[in-house]
Amino acid sequence: MNNQIDTDRRALLKKSVLASGALSGRTHAGGALDAQSTAAPLPDMVRRVVSSNNAQGKSYVSKDEMIKRDHIWSTKDGEIFGPVTGTDTAKPQPPIVSKNLPDGATRAYFFSIGPSTGPLDRATIKGWHRDESIVYIYFVAGEVTWLSETDQAILRAGDVLVQRNANHTWHNAGTIPASGFAVKIRV
Repeated sequence: MNNQIDTDRRALLKKSVLASGALSGRTHAGGALDAQSTAAPLPDMVRRVVSSNNAQGKSYVSKDEMIKRDHIWSTKDGEIFGPVTGTDTAKPQPPIVSKNLPDGATRAYFFSIGPSTGPLDRATIKGWHRDESIVYIYFVAGEVTWLSETDQAILRAGDVLVQRNANHTWHNAGTIPASGFAVKIRV
């Protein structure tokens, strides 16, 4: 049974790698990847969006900026959300989610947010949630709107979201799923 699972995983990985190479035009005849071009160059700068909670406990976008890729975010002992400035609060807000991570736990995962069924309407949008975590999210495909309680940000492939204990939901106005990779850390 385990051999079959390993074989299936290898086949899926090979198919994914070949498909990504074909989509980017980096294959030779026969489907083999061009070894010289399999690694896309990293940009020097990336867009970083950072969420915060204000003194009233409402989530908002506190930063939306271009930064050097070698410093996405950092925290120090005693600063569980990283630097707190302006109207930010360092006090964690209570969770609004049924499956919070245990104390000290982390979770890394790929995700996909499918196209929404209707137009963006803050009055009727569903799926609001918050847990006691900081989540580092790198978007790899598509476009999605991240909504906080007071504002929003449109995120695209190559953008990074540092989501700090923020009540939020998503809206995908496009026709393809938005996808990315996230690392969630319980605070």
